[in-house]
Amino acid sequence: MESDPLEQVQRQLGFLLKDLCVEMGFCLPPDDWTRIVATEMWDADAFVAEVFRCEKLNPDEFRQLRRQVGERFENCFGEATWIQLG
Repeated sequence: MESDPLEQVQRQLGFLLKDLCVEMGFCLPPDDWTRIVATEMWDADAFVAEVFRCEKLNPDEFRQLRRQVGERFENCFGEATWIQLG
């Protein structure tokens, strides 16, 4: 039985956040993690900005790191820039 598309996207967002923590050091507090996974719409730029905001970092000061996080989002969700839940 296939899981709900919403659950699939939420699971994928969770995997992405775990990857960002383990591989890049972006280990978000549980409340931020839960909120990001539950948010109904993300694009790469908004997702990156939110991850940096949660880490209290200015993405304009870390352009290469910002690009790497954005690329991971795009790799996770394919060519579609936007994901929409619900």
